[in-house]
Amino acid sequence: MAAARQPDVQYVGAAGTLEDGLQLLEREDPDVVITDVALPGSEPFEPVRRAARFRPGLRMLALPATSRPEVAAEALLAG
Repeated sequence: MAAARQPDVQYVGAAGTLEDGLQLLEREDPDVVITDVALPGSEPFEPVRRAARFRPGLRMLALPATSRPEVAAEALLAG
């Protein structure tokens, strides 16, 4: 990941499923999460909603696999 090569960024891991991601979030306590809007084993936007409930105020960058504006709007509403 290109961001991990920045001197002030520490890469803490990647998760292939929602549950793995939540465990990583709990274990590493990151400042920012970069996620897809859907992970294997989850509904669309569930990763964003669950991470926001788990850590209110967590900064997230949710990257959808589409450029449709309504998907971006739903991501913002999810958390």
